[in-house]
Amino acid sequence: MGTVSETHSFVPLWQPTFISKPAAEDRCHLNGLAMQQGKPKYVTAVSQSDVAEGWREHRANGGCVTGNNIIVAATDEILATLTGISTTTLTAANFTIV
Repeated sequence: MGTVSETHSFVPLWQPTFISKPAAEDRCHLNGLAMQQGKPKYVTAVSQSDVAEGWREHRANGGCVTGNNIIVAATDEILATLTGISTTTLTAANFTIV
């Protein structure tokens, strides 16, 4: 995750531990963010890829499938890995608030 910069492409704020360095490219495709008290609490990523566009090979079955991780931002802990999920068919009814 990053924010805008007046002198660079972006200013890095956080990255998963499996990403080796910040770069202006999409390696793991962070695609979801849950905030708590104004700070990132959980993020989701399509894969743990560390190469440019490497996450794309994990979309073959439509949407976020094998390797879709829920990551605890503060600790980089992989909270869950979801498999068999097709984001093309998800609706609000697929989710439960806990």
